[in-house]
Amino acid sequence: MGAIDMFNDFVKLIESESLPVEAVAIADGDAIIAERHFVPDQDRNIYSHTKSYVSTAIGIAIEDGLLSLDSRLVDSFPEYVPSDAQLELGQITLRHLLTMSSGFNHAYLMNPDRRSGVGAPDYLRYMFSRRVEVEPGSTFCYSSADSDLAGRMLASICMARFFPSWIRVGLFGNVIRKVIRLQAAGSTCRLQIC
Repeated sequence: MGAIDMFNDFVKLIESESLPVEAVAIADGDAIIAERHFVPDQDRNIYSHTKSYVSTAIGIAIEDGLLSLDSRLVDSFPEYVPSDAQLELGQITLRHLLTMSSGFNHAYLMNPDRRSGVGAPDYLRYMFSRRVEVEPGSTFCYSSADSDLAGRMLASICMARFFPSWIRVGLFGNVIRKVIRLQAAGSTCRLQIC
């Protein structure tokens, strides 16, 4: 049985069993030989997969000298620091955000918060108004907010350095040909990586 026949049999199985598959393809080198989509091509929420991309991009930015693990959150967004800010807010570093030990000690921007719109429309202002509950770096607390803030730190540093070129060369090279959706400071930026 050839590759195309096996592919077609697999497609039939997916359809007959109503399997939750979005698409399948086979390729030979750079050439796609067979491809089948079962759902419309649309943007999808990839949830925590984003954290891998953000942390990888931040690692490259650190290697390029654009950021440091000791970069402070407040230095990236001085306009958001409240006049009565806690001392601990100024101690939160990129390292704390990447290790989910910011000190907020709450699972901000997780499903219940996100679905109900907590913090919208200005998530940075919202997070800067939250109380830092424990010393930054002392306690792990899984929170999408820490990853979001780390990504925003990267975006704030790189936007001035022509972010689309940097991410294409630094993070993806010439390998990936997909549309990457990035959110920075509440707006959506679309990049075609070629």
